[in-house]
Amino acid sequence: MKHRDVVIVGGGIAGLMTAKYLAEEGVDFVLFEEHNDFFRKACGEGIIPDIRGYNFFDDLYESKVGVEREVEETVIHTNHGDVSLYMPYVIVDKLRVERELAKQVIKRGGEILMNQRVERIEGVKPVVLPHNIEANIVVGADGANSIVRRWMGIKPPHMGFAVESRTKMDLSPSSSHVELKKDVVPYGYSWFFPKKEEWNVGVGAFKMKYFKDAFERFRSRFSGAGRWKGAYLPLDRPTRSHGKNGILVGDSASQIISSVGAGNTTAAICGKLAAECIIQFYKKGYRDLDLSVYEKAWRKRLSRLFLNSYVFAHLFFTLRRPSEYLTGLILRKVVRSVSESYH
Repeated sequence: MKHRDVVIVGGGIAGLMTAKYLAEEGVDFVLFEEHNDFFRKACGEGIIPDIRGYNFFDDLYESKVGVEREVEETVIHTNHGDVSLYMPYVIVDKLRVERELAKQVIKRGGEILMNQRVERIEGVKPVVLPHNIEANIVVGADGANSIVRRWMGIKPPHMGFAVESRTKMDLSPSSSHVELKKDVVPYGYSWFFPKKEEWNVGVGAFKMKYFKDAFERFRSRFSGAGRWKGAYLPLDRPTRSHGKNGILVGDSASQIISSVGAGNTTAAICGKLAAECIIQFYKKGYRDLDLSVYEKAWRKRLSRLFLNSYVFAHLFFTLRRPSEYLTGLILRKVVRSVSESYH
């Protein structure tokens, strides 16, 4: 049996950011990514640049590779009219972003193994299978259906489902667009985000029973779209994110701004905080391991944002009346409240 200090499961932004900071400190780790390339799940590819004192591009990613467009206005289309909101964020080519992060990891001496699926984890002192590696710590950055979370015995969060594709659209790229309409998707929304030359378009539902019909209607509007990519998305309050020898980061812990389905920047922040916690115990030879340090750190910085976002999403998407009464009036107030939580 082989031994590694840390095994990271999953090569999205959460896992790669954790790996980057571990590599900087010379921590012994390996990252397993089950696919032969990065960015495999549905995503609008938007990144909120500034959250709780962290700038994604300056402080975390340390690059502008993959940036395609900066957007400040989002037009929300409802059955009661349109609402224009000031919501600045950046549209990226997420595949290029994750490839660049992987380069940063490798440049710092980290190890990433592609096409390596982790099938299960066994034991209190974890053994990662089928690779037969014993680890001091396993980091679950393996998404909504996390194998690591299952091993840790943590209840999964409530899931939604979303799909996205790329297409041409005759819209001004100066604004993004979101549809909050029952006839598009009950208990969900569709989006249209301007990329460099195309648009990222998608639809997601907070309640799975409405998704299939909504997707068929939505797809019929875009005959020229490319391949549709789907994924389960956590749309809940964050789960517990630590155990005796395990840490959850990103979607695996539902560390997501559920009202807008945004998780890229929060995954990066939590990846950095997870690495800082691990480094603290690496320097002590992993004696007196207490991974609750990580959970306390991210909750101190992000719990208000996650809670405000969840409350809005829960009320608006699961408890709202079919009439969508006063939708336009409450959107401005709620989005302003969530935006204030970023800082």
